[in-house]
Amino acid sequence: MGEPSATVHGLSGTLYRWEGMEMGAGKAEKTRRIEQAPSTRQSILVVEDNPQLLEVLGILLDFERYRVTLKADGQEALNWLARRCPALVILDWRLPKVSGARVLAAIRERYGAQVPILVLSAVADSAEAREARADAYLRKPYAIEEFVATIRRLLAA
Repeated sequence: MGEPSATVHGLSGTLYRWEGMEMGAGKAEKTRRIEQAPSTRQSILVVEDNPQLLEVLGILLDFERYRVTLKADGQEALNWLARRCPALVILDWRLPKVSGARVLAAIRERYGAQVPILVLSAVADSAEAREARADAYLRKPYAIEEFVATIRRLLAA
C-alpha cells in the first residue's frame, strides 16, 4: 500500500496533492488512512471569499475524507444550494455579493435545521451567529484541531 494522499481542485483550477505526511503537535508525522468508497463521503460546502484560505480548507477537508465543494461568494453558494443539499455548510460571515447572514437565512428557510452550519468569522461574534441560527461558530484564527473536532461533532449530531 502506497503513501496516503489527498487531492482537491482549487479555485484557480490547480490540483493540489498531499502525500504521506500530516502536520500535528508541531511536527510532521507519518499517517495511515483507510480508503473509503466515494459514496460514503459526506458532502461539505465551504463558502469563503479568501482564496488562499478556501483552498487550504478544501485540502484539509479532503484529507479528512469529506467530499468538498468550494464557493468564493454568497451568490455562488446560493446557486449551488438551489440544486443540492450538503451534509454541512462552513460559512464565512462577511462575503461579497450576498452576506453570510443572508446565506444562512436562505439555508434555514430551505432546509430548516437539517443542514448544520459552522460560521467562521474574524468580525462577527458568536451571539450574532447563534442568533442567526448557526449551529457552531469559530473566530478566526482558529486551531485546526478545533476546526476538525467541530465538524465531526456537527456531522455526528
